[in-house]
Amino acid sequence: MPKGYSEYNQGGWRHTEEAKQKVRMARLGTTMLEEVRSRLRGPRGPYHSEEFKQQLSARMTGTGNPMYGKPNTPEMKAKISAALKGRFAGDKNPMFGRNGANHPNWKGGIAYLPYAPEFTKELRERIRQRDGYRCQECGISQSELTCPLSPHHIDYDKRNSSEYNLISLCEICHGKTNYSRAYWQRHFEEKIATIYMPKGES
Repeated sequence: MPKGYSEYNQGGWRHTEEAKQKVRMARLGTTMLEEVRSRLRGPRGPYHSEEFKQQLSARMTGTGNPMYGKPNTPEMKAKISAALKGRFAGDKNPMFGRNGANHPNWKGGIAYLPYAPEFTKELRERIRQRDGYRCQECGISQSELTCPLSPHHIDYDKRNSSEYNLISLCEICHGKTNYSRAYWQRHFEEKIATIYMPKGES
């Protein structure tokens, strides 16, 4: 039986109102500098900067993830599948019906615009070769993937197929760039600058 449970207390331990009041009184009068408070709490609760989020994401990618190399067993996958089955089906999905202009990532239909004629198979392969066949965000090798790296348009303009506007990303990292576009554009502009920086400069 889990700790804190008994045949008389099936819901686990509960603080009495008296105990709760003591905790409140013990914390009464404690203060926090407004500067610290503003860093920890945004208008909607705890807030982390985009830079911090990306650093955290990088630390938890690949071998940094505690679950790296530990795939779920078939039994565990079956349990997860059963627990989630139907949970987000139909109108239970928070994104149900939010397609096209109703979707929060809608950018005016630019996904349907054609790529520039210059965005050829040969150009895409040249970009992958330039980047050493590694994702320029997480560092995973193309040989470890089930599909080729995707040359990402840094400024999100499909008509701009300059090699200075293309960078190799794996499928997962490429998917991340659909959010916080201003951050990612600035982030990859800085990376591409280092790629083409003359040797000896830093």
